[in-house]
Amino acid sequence: MRKMIRWVGFVGACFAMAACMTMQSMPTDEASLRRDLKPGDYVTVTRSGHSDLSFKVEGVDKEGIHGSGIHVPFKEVQGISREETSWWRTGLIAAAGAAAIVLLTTHKNSGGGGGGGGW
Repeated sequence: MRKMIRWVGFVGACFAMAACMTMQSMPTDEASLRRDLKPGDYVTVTRSGHSDLSFKVEGVDKEGIHGSGIHVPFKEVQGISREETSWWRTGLIAAAGAAAIVLLTTHKNSGGGGGGGGW
């Protein structure tokens, strides 16, 4: 039973970390991008006439966004989303996982009783 609880906890933790990352749309004007994007941000950029690009930002300068060997000029940015952590979702999933583990262990330890009426 303990082994199962460990696996449930491990799988739950992996799911919680994956489920708590969200992509948030950002304004596409140059001033906002220069102010809001930071090195290390993971972004997906929609470009005019091209496929979407996903990469880690290394820098933003007067010409555009740079990262992972990619340069996207500001004039090509039609849409941009940044990966962010949703802390309320993380807490909710962690609480649900903890409750599930408590229920599993309580059910296992509740005995079973059941001494009937002796008919």
